[in-house]
Amino acid sequence: MRIIQEKPQCSYEAGLEHMSASSVVICGIARDCSSQLFKLIPKLETLGDIFKSYKVVVIENDSVDDTAEVVLAWAAKNQNVTSVLFSENKKLAHQIQ
Repeated sequence: MRIIQEKPQCSYEAGLEHMSASSVVICGIARDCSSQLFKLIPKLETLGDIFKSYKVVVIENDSVDDTAEVVLAWAAKNQNVTSVLFSENKKLAHQIQ
């Protein structure tokens, strides 16, 4: 008697299949990192698109650069992004309310 073993599915392919049927929430904190966000945002959106659905939650706190503005603009353009701002920046406090 001969037992035939099926070739196991490649773990990469299995992972992609699982991801495409799953939802994910990606959370992050941001402070004084606007230049890095411009590089990271497209990568996060590409990663999120692999999933059935995704949400991104970004918490910003007291940045002295334009990190809060970048996060707010991203959230305004992408319905999957939620921004939480804990900024003492008076200019932003006006925009948030």
